[in-house]
Amino acid sequence: TNPQKIILHNFRTVSDHFELTKKKVAEIAGEEVANSLQKSIIEDKHRFLSSCAIAIRELFYTRGGFDIHR
Repeated sequence: TNPQKIILHNFRTVSDHFELTKKKVAEIAGEEVANSLQKSIIEDKHRFLSSCAIAIRELFYTRGGFDIHR
């Protein structure tokens, strides 16, 4: 639920590869974007929760909830 981060799910590499990825992103998109990269700590069987959190934030906080009187 943190829009300031870019979460990489299923990024199964050694930490050196992750640092290399961040370096390449910094070259292309800048340090700010590279510093927003983070490896997911969520297990594969629970990764659907990320989408649920995004939907909840968008529908209930950003748009103010569900209007039953439409």
